[in-house]
Amino acid sequence: MGLKLDAHHWWATGGMLEELVKLDGKRDVVYVELNDSHPDYTKLNTPEFERDLPLHWGVSDTPGLLAALMHIGYDGPVVCEPFNRRFHHMSSEEAVTEAKAALDEVWAQAESYPLDPDLIGTHQYYPDPAEAFVQAGGLHDHSLSKD
Repeated sequence: MGLKLDAHHWWATGGMLEELVKLDGKRDVVYVELNDSHPDYTKLNTPEFERDLPLHWGVSDTPGLLAALMHIGYDGPVVCEPFNRRFHHMSSEEAVTEAKAALDEVWAQAESYPLDPDLIGTHQYYPDPAEAFVQAGGLHDHSLSKD
């Protein structure tokens, strides 16, 4: 069992490369979905089904995500996952051709992506304590909890 890493959800939840490089690429990550988040939305109001191929808008840092995964030795499946109605109007051949071109380009960019030495050092990762109060949908007010 491991993490299914979706570039859109990673971006929308404030995911950082320094978190990814602390994972074990052979154990922690089992599947990767690449896409790009729509630029007309913020992280808090981005709709689930407004995504495109990686690098389409340049919002989600898919080259950085892949560079971090390569750094930790991930060698599992990587797929495109665009949720966008424009693909419904394409032939299968057109959609596959466009997806392949996007994957080829994002891999090329990832291979030359500069990971900062401080980012990939051996220091322990300590998450922000305030993250404990973030849940799906935004901040969670613990004063309303019954526990």
